[in-house]
Amino acid sequence: MFFWAVCFLIAGCIFILVPHTVTTFLRLPHEQSEYLWLALAGSMMMTISYLSYCAGKNPELLVCVKAVLICKCASSLLFIFFAWKLHNFFYLAGAAIDFPIFLFFLWAYKKRKAPCQEA
Repeated sequence: MFFWAVCFLIAGCIFILVPHTVTTFLRLPHEQSEYLWLALAGSMMMTISYLSYCAGKNPELLVCVKAVLICKCASSLLFIFFAWKLHNFFYLAGAAIDFPIFLFFLWAYKKRKAPCQEA
């Protein structure tokens, strides 16, 4: 599993840092390249939906909450970065949605973690 963690991390960095290189390498026509990102984003939304469900069903599984925290923090920061880089403040709408979700999960994480530390 560690191997896959490294592979996913490297692929994610490539997707973020040089997205056009990925679609060029795959020889995707420009009008079809958005579907690559929709497939990836859709699968990530399904994953964080499942993680949220698991965290709600088993509150002691803090690892699920941590995973959603990482996801929502990263998406918030990336939305802000892309708004700045592209001079398109539309991306701030994504941050305005994801950052409060991050804060909620952070609050839930701290609330659940506190009793564990006392024991």
